[in-house]
Amino acid sequence: MIRLRPVTMGDADLLLSWANEPRAREVSFDPRPITREHHIAWLDRRLADPAYSLWLGINSQGQPVGHVRYRLGPESALVSVIVDAPWRGRGYGQALIVKSAIAFFAQTPARRIEAHIKQENEESVRAFAKAGYQPQGRVLVEEQWAQHYTLERRLRQTVAISQPTYLPWMGYFELIDAADSFVYLDSVQFVRQSWQHRNRIKTPTGLQWLTIPVSFSGRFGQLIEAVEIRTSDFARKHVRALELNYRRAPYFDRYFPRFASILEKAGPGMRLSDLNIDLCDTILWLLGIRTPTVRSSVLEKPGRRTQLLAEICSSLDAARYYSPLGSTEYLLQEADILRQQGIEVLFQNFRHPEYEQRFPPFAPHASVLDLLFNQGPGALEIIRAGRRAPFSLEQAAQAVAAGGT
Repeated sequence: MIRLRPVTMGDADLLLSWANEPRAREVSFDPRPITREHHIAWLDRRLADPAYSLWLGINSQGQPVGHVRYRLGPESALVSVIVDAPWRGRGYGQALIVKSAIAFFAQTPARRIEAHIKQENEESVRAFAKAGYQPQGRVLVEEQWAQHYTLERRLRQTVAISQPTYLPWMGYFELIDAADSFVYLDSVQFVRQSWQHRNRIKTPTGLQWLTIPVSFSGRFGQLIEAVEIRTSDFARKHVRALELNYRRAPYFDRYFPRFASILEKAGPGMRLSDLNIDLCDTILWLLGIRTPTVRSSVLEKPGRRTQLLAEICSSLDAARYYSPLGSTEYLLQEADILRQQGIEVLFQNFRHPEYEQRFPPFAPHASVLDLLFNQGPGALEIIRAGRRAPFSLEQAAQAVAAGGT
């Protein structure tokens, strides 16, 4: 639903307009209007100061919706968030807080993030509480009482990492549900004819592919985050295919309009990863999975393959890396890279559950939309029913040799 990008001087006037909006000034500890001269000088200093991290939140339509700022101290950091007035009340504040916290912890040694919120700013209190911040009583800020909330760095956590794919199968969401943090791996090379831009739905004649056309010409080796959608006609076809094959499913009317709205906004020049992640985040919300997610491109970690995974895991204080079974082949050769950093490698052990599905016989490995349209609120329970104790590296190798699960 939202992605982060670093603030630049080109954003100065936008940030100033947000900061001077009446409600923003009202809940600020200094309610006086900010002059442009003062703001430009302030932003120039902050962008040059390594103690500050500033991000802009961008929604799935490419529109800036808010700004988050961190000031790093010796052991903790202070966070400040502004959401543009037209976008308030839509969950963007919470999304900004959650996603930026993961990125900030990954890039700094801070053990804690603190938020000081004016007593009357109930919207911010709710957003920080929903994002996992804990109340710590009151604190004086510029001779005014503020509510004090903190978020502690999660230590020794389980991290899962996977490429953002198009309308993934249910096992993708089990992977996220089983982790403490999940990273969309969008900073690696795009693979044509992969799950990154296609998936399958159930039809009367079996599983049918839905594929997003993307731009390839002259772009060999492009990263997932840079891949652009080539045309817009696919969206109409995909929406129609969902309608034709699921309109009589029990929960179609409940969920379909949400997905149709997202797909119908996709068009030429839109980034594939933005569409995929917006759809995945929407599915996570509908399923009731609240695992924090972030993009690897925001974390800006170096390396290739397992070295990159290890860098990401270490930055998130991971004790365990929970991997899709499909990564077994190269991790068998490179697992020591993770182990040398004290990270245990575990593999997903998922047995695909059966459920009541249209057009029998049952066909596994369809998009999770098949599960949602047919089972609705019971979808997450069905996903969790497929979970088994994770494989060790050796057990994963045996499972793959035996034909997978």
